[in-house]
Amino acid sequence: MVQDKKIAKDNVKKFSADVSERGGYEYTTSDKLSTKYANNRMLQGLIEVKDFCGLKILDLGCGDGVCTLDIARLGAASILGIDPVPNAIETAIKRAKNEGYNNVQFQVGNIYELDIHQQFDCVVFRGVLHHVPDAALAVKKAAMYAREMIILEPNGSNPGLKLIEKFSQYHIDHEEQSFLASTVMGWCEEAGLVVQAFKYINLVPIFCPDWFAQMGKFVEPAIEAIPGVRNLACGQFVIRATKTKQ
Repeated sequence: MVQDKKIAKDNVKKFSADVSERGGYEYTTSDKLSTKYANNRMLQGLIEVKDFCGLKILDLGCGDGVCTLDIARLGAASILGIDPVPNAIETAIKRAKNEGYNNVQFQVGNIYELDIHQQFDCVVFRGVLHHVPDAALAVKKAAMYAREMIILEPNGSNPGLKLIEKFSQYHIDHEEQSFLASTVMGWCEEAGLVVQAFKYINLVPIFCPDWFAQMGKFVEPAIEAIPGVRNLACGQFVIRATKTKQ
């Protein structure tokens, strides 16, 4: 594993410890109702901006493979998942094998030093950029490998989320730092990508009491539909961007 601070953060060690302790990441293995609601809404958010059926996908920051296999179930032709945490990749490989996905492969790697000699239809960043040391460079690097990019990130304009990042020990330990949607869109433009679709989604924090998750899920469709309110209330945003025509 690369330890250079320019291309790796201390949270790599924390994620590795999570896998050792839980058999996967907390946000994929937790049995909390909020985790189920939030992860399902994020998956639906991806589906709402992109049809993955028949595509060759590069999933960067794939973690323990749970979210990668969600995309595989949508009918992707093939997926390559890459993550810098070795035991997370081991877990992902086991999951794919157990579920019979021969078209899904995983390998250990760092986004800033990718050793890939192929092109893809689409690159997916699902909740990854806020964990890396240089998110703008990550987008630029990833744009080299596909004509299209899907980015799902925590909504940095949500004041509640900013407080959680500041005071939640989980978020502190994992070095969470959310961004404004406009900032991420700017990185896409700098990488030669044009934003084609954008949505604010999800009202359920991934770790919250069941009563709050149920209430949030109930009002979620209405909140997501109100301009101005959704910008501040929703927990994530999703972006689809494509390369400009040469």
